[in-house]
Amino acid sequence: MGKFETDDQVHIHALAYVLEGITQRILKEQPLQEIFQYLCEELVQSSNYPVVYIAVKEDDGSLRIKAQGGLTENQVLSLQKGLDESGLGQSKLGQAIRDNTVQIDSLQSVAYMPISYDDCVVGVLALNFQLENYFLVTGVAQLKPFVDQLKLALWADEGRQKLQLEKAALAASEERFRDMVETMNSAVVTFKISDDGKDFICTDINPVAERVENISRNQAIGSSLTHVFPMATELEIDKLLFQVYDTGERARFPAVFFDNYRAKGWSEGVIYKLSTGSIVVLYDEVSQRVLSEDELWQEKERAQVTLASIGDAVLTTDVFGVVTYLNPVAEAMTGWKNEDAQGVEVERVFDIFHEITSEPMRQPIWQCLIEDRVVELSNHAILKRKDGLRYYHIDDSAAPIRDRNGQVIGAVLVFHDVSEKRELLHRLSHQAHHDSLTDLPNRQLFIDRLQQAILHALREQLLVAVFFIDLDEFKLVNDTLGHAAGDSLLCQVGKRFKAVLRQGDTVARQGGDEFLILLPCLKSERHAAHVAQKLLDVFNTPFQLLNQEVYITASLGIALAPLDGEEPEVLIQRADMAMYHVKAEGRNSYSFYTRDLNERLAERLSLQNEMRRALERQEFLLYYQPQYRLSDGQFCGMEALIRWQHPERGLLLPGSFISIAEDSGLILALGEWVLRSACAQNKFWQDMGYPPLRLAVNLSARQFRQKNLVEQISQILEETGLDPQWLVLEITESISMENVVASVEILQKLKNMGIHLAIDDFGTGFSSLSYLSRFTLNTLKIDRSFVSILDKSAGGHAIVLTIIQLAKNLGLNVLAEGVETRVQLDHLRSMGCDEVQGFLLGKPVPKEEIVSLF
Repeated sequence: MGKFETDDQVHIHALAYVLEGITQRILKEQPLQEIFQYLCEELVQSSNYPVVYIAVKEDDGSLRIKAQGGLTENQVLSLQKGLDESGLGQSKLGQAIRDNTVQIDSLQSVAYMPISYDDCVVGVLALNFQLENYFLVTGVAQLKPFVDQLKLALWADEGRQKLQLEKAALAASEERFRDMVETMNSAVVTFKISDDGKDFICTDINPVAERVENISRNQAIGSSLTHVFPMATELEIDKLLFQVYDTGERARFPAVFFDNYRAKGWSEGVIYKLSTGSIVVLYDEVSQRVLSEDELWQEKERAQVTLASIGDAVLTTDVFGVVTYLNPVAEAMTGWKNEDAQGVEVERVFDIFHEITSEPMRQPIWQCLIEDRVVELSNHAILKRKDGLRYYHIDDSAAPIRDRNGQVIGAVLVFHDVSEKRELLHRLSHQAHHDSLTDLPNRQLFIDRLQQAILHALREQLLVAVFFIDLDEFKLVNDTLGHAAGDSLLCQVGKRFKAVLRQGDTVARQGGDEFLILLPCLKSERHAAHVAQKLLDVFNTPFQLLNQEVYITASLGIALAPLDGEEPEVLIQRADMAMYHVKAEGRNSYSFYTRDLNERLAERLSLQNEMRRALERQEFLLYYQPQYRLSDGQFCGMEALIRWQHPERGLLLPGSFISIAEDSGLILALGEWVLRSACAQNKFWQDMGYPPLRLAVNLSARQFRQKNLVEQISQILEETGLDPQWLVLEITESISMENVVASVEILQKLKNMGIHLAIDDFGTGFSSLSYLSRFTLNTLKIDRSFVSILDKSAGGHAIVLTIIQLAKNLGLNVLAEGVETRVQLDHLRSMGCDEVQGFLLGKPVPKEEIVSLF
């Protein structure tokens, strides 16, 4: 079964059945008056015409009401009186009779249809309908068959001689009725009550109903209600048919689901009763519509669940900016309940202002509606909650809402809280531009501020100072007190720097123990020098590290813009050069950049490049300084010292290139060459028959830190064939203290190989005497700085004596270097020193000359 589409369809079907009733009465030769009365009553009862009457012309030309439906007796009398008084007149009724044309009274929705016979108007059919303008097209076309049938009735009443013609007209009318039912889009099934009054029997079925019910016409006609509609009882359709049959009032049935052995689907429609007593079931199969509605409902439900569960806030408005919906997130953020917000202006619910200016912001909803496009909100928007106790940084976008015709019917605003994101971005931005340890600006932020300061200085004709500061002996703090103490020192230094500078100045950490300081808007160099001294003075107060007071100094280089350059990187580089000059001059001071420093740097870079080529060209060579035993004055060993035979600069001493090798990393290759060459030369002398002597080779700090140092030395000894006992490796006191545990392990491995070990420059570092006993040493070398003051101060004499006594107590051999006077030699002999070396006894000489001492 299916759906009732429109009342108009019911109306058409009812008219068809009325038409059939007139035809049947004509065939039964009923009186014309009864036919007239049947037509009027049936049109009122089954076709919803409130008033219908037929007026016939009398011999005197007046109109007399012959039949009516929908009028009381008094109303009939009143209507007849009006017809008598007005006659044909100029009314629509009179015009219909005079002109033999249908006349419509649109205001009262009344149609006057002339009834003619033999080209002569004999009466009029008047009908009233409830719909305004109903008779303009549809109504007249539908009622024309009734006028035709009335003509037949007149003809039949006039004489039965035209019976055959009337039967033909009747057949044509029935065919039109059948065509009307057959061509309807809705399913139509008619029933009559069974003889026992307990069931309904099918009397007709149209093709649509055949298809819906999957039953043929032959199978349906004459069968019971439940045969046509197998689920009539379960769906209570049978009850509706009895109800309509008993009351005569039409009844609708809503969409119901049927699933029987012939068909399955959804249908809805209407059931009504004809004046003949037949029951008509008019319906439509609405499975697709129900499915669409179900899908629409599910889609709506999904949308509701989605809107309620998504993390974004959603607010919708109509075209007037009035709120129509808030999802739960929007409720929480705005502080408005959905039911309270509906009907309220969006400005009250979505209260936003600019985070910088605090001014109210333009509502994106209005911009979206006016410009008919998606609009995004500025990222500076802040939403104030209704209670004013909470504020949100938000991102938001507004988009138009359109109906199926593309017309804008409102807007949707989607927004979400980005407060945490903004805070995270702020933190990330801060971290990207600040040092994680000291929280000072980093190099990137420093350069940005420096660039701005330079531009300002050029406009205002001022100076900008860049300070490059390096802490002196910071590594010693890390090595002796640990990295935690070193980190604490860096933080304390940064705070002290900030305390003596202006608010507009910048203190930045370059990295490691290096700091950058920016002083903008200076009028003279003297101001920069004054600030530099203030910064150095902060180191006069000791730092508290691990419950210890620690003193430290710094070296500071200064570059000025625009005097020394206008590019940030150039200024930092030149301040760095000035700082290194301070380091070279003794530290704990400041220096301005000069062109001379630039030339020195260029010279250093040139020398570094030449050193790389020198290794390839074998321009390096070894000199040997003899060592003597004080007990008998015998030549007992020597120290290998590197020289560079530069093709243009001549013979260069280590002081002019070793530091460059250390900084550039070339010291590793150079140190390996020295060790390999010294071992090979010592083995060569022994092979030549000279008495074996120990040859001392210095290890640099970077060499000692090599992971493969022990393996490398072992390989060199194996390749050269030198017995390890004739090799002495010298390391400085400070190198051994960098990582005591690792140093002990390395020295032990070397000692196990049979190599002799010596501590060089003893007394210049800060080593703990407790650690000294852990090192597996053979010799302790007294630094030349102590030897040089032996004959000048009693203090120097006491220091050297103490070192010698310490070495003796530890079972170590003592060698003093830098002996240049006889007095120094005598003092050392009297103190019990074992061996000496120095210019007094012999300068470093090439291998060709040293053999004369064997």
